[in-house]
Amino acid sequence: MICIADDVDAVLSLHNHLSLNFNGVTNSTALSPLITHLAPLILDTSSPVRGALLDSLNDLSPNYVPRESLFPHLSTLLLYIQSAMTHIHSPVRSDSTKFLAWTIDIGGEEVVRSAWTKILASYAGLLGWTIKGEEKSRIQLSRGSSILGNVVVTCRHITTLYTFLSAGMLQKRETGHRKAKVVKYATGNGIEIQHSLMEAYLLPTHSAPFAYLNLFSSPLVEGQVSSHDVPSRRTQFEGYISSVLSYLYDLTAELVPSEMSRRGDQTQVDELRVSVVRILGLIKMVYREDEEGGKKKWDKEWKRCLAKMNSLMEMKARSVGSRKLFREWELAGLDSA
Repeated sequence: MICIADDVDAVLSLHNHLSLNFNGVTNSTALSPLITHLAPLILDTSSPVRGALLDSLNDLSPNYVPRESLFPHLSTLLLYIQSAMTHIHSPVRSDSTKFLAWTIDIGGEEVVRSAWTKILASYAGLLGWTIKGEEKSRIQLSRGSSILGNVVVTCRHITTLYTFLSAGMLQKRETGHRKAKVVKYATGNGIEIQHSLMEAYLLPTHSAPFAYLNLFSSPLVEGQVSSHDVPSRRTQFEGYISSVLSYLYDLTAELVPSEMSRRGDQTQVDELRVSVVRILGLIKMVYREDEEGGKKKWDKEWKRCLAKMNSLMEMKARSVGSRKLFREWELAGLDSA
């Protein structure tokens, strides 16, 4: 216990250290020693240590350093997060998506570009999906000593999963971060002319911009395509959809409202239902609207999962959570799917 208390105190002392030594730091190299020592604590078996670590990371950016300064270090943090998601210690697994959500908030595009398939594989172990034909180990919501604890944890896992999938599969709208260059010709009347080929000659915004072509990887060593672009990530995730839908079906079956009064964890149950609907809406938008016709391999699981959600919607338990659920259902257009 003394050792754990010392570890907690050491992590808590980082708050003062960050404010004194890292306020305004933009050089990512200066952060290397700090991240190198903090990252292994994601796997610490002490819950107070992991909690203090998460608080310190939340303080670090954007309070003291800009998000961009942490981009080079996300790959290091993600390695430990992936290990946490399949860790033998259950509380470490439960907290793993807290750190994943933080990295997505810091640099979602960097996360999905560098670790898309690895995070999906880690989620397969965390939630019990089928991967590469292996038998699925069913993970029920009622597993463990506390229904309340499991509902809260499962809600966080599924909510973070939706955020992760959205960051990886939705096309980003043009923002002020990268606007097309405008060439001003000396016409005398101030007319601005945008050259159509200007974008082709600009410097790339990230490293290895042509990695998606897989020019230098051996097919004997690496059979996967790069996840640097949205179409590739959509193709890679489609191999998981059947298992994801089966998991969501089982989960929805346990979320059917009972005739009892609202439970103490009803807020988490309502949020979990909403996250399930959002994931279904995302799958519908990406795979069943963008592509024309053709039967999907996972059509059976899709119809089965949708029918289960339909039965839940028809019960119409009139609560604040249910009203939000109906709104998400209508926005996703699942009633016409």
